[in-house]
Amino acid sequence: MASENYHQNPTAVRRRKQALDFILKQYRENPFNPDDPFIPLLALTYFDRFFSRLLMEVKREPSHAFLSFNLVDIPLQVTMLIAISCLSLAWKMRTVRFNLRELLDSLNFRNLPVVEVKKMELRIFSTLDWRMRSTTAFCFIDFFVSLLNIDNDSKQDLKRRVLNNVVKKMYTVIEFTKFRPSIVAASALIAESTSSGPRIDLRQAFAPYVNMVKS
Repeated sequence: MASENYHQNPTAVRRRKQALDFILKQYRENPFNPDDPFIPLLALTYFDRFFSRLLMEVKREPSHAFLSFNLVDIPLQVTMLIAISCLSLAWKMRTVRFNLRELLDSLNFRNLPVVEVKKMELRIFSTLDWRMRSTTAFCFIDFFVSLLNIDNDSKQDLKRRVLNNVVKKMYTVIEFTKFRPSIVAASALIAESTSSGPRIDLRQAFAPYVNMVKS
């Protein structure tokens, strides 16, 4: 998860919007795993975790050595370098055969040295303590859908709509970074199950877990 109050930081709101637009655009136009919706979500999760921690470090130490300028005035090209690096890491996690130079060429960053991206990747690794197996809402959707008393075809259709909701709606809004991934997944399921398709009794499906929490 992103650090506390990340969603309330004006710099984070502005830079995240730039990174989000870039990540979604490159994901749609790039040939690497175009049908894997987890890639942009994972890249954005890396960005949120990394950038929120950078903001915390600079708050504790204004003369932070990582950047030669204040994060409030961070140039757009640095935000894009972070976004590219996060996208590269996400593709590496999801793609067996991956070539960074090919990715940069396909993104029209032919003049960007591979070494610069790798340096930023190492910085991201270090800042996140090498914990790259991020827990996202995707990790909980299969479980929540499996609780529902509906046929398999309906489950697959609902799962597809929930995934679409998570990627295209919820994760584009920075305020959702303050919630745990399980809550985001459950919220997406509730939204999709009530907006279209057959009515589903979610209270019956979730009752055992609600009672467990209450006890």
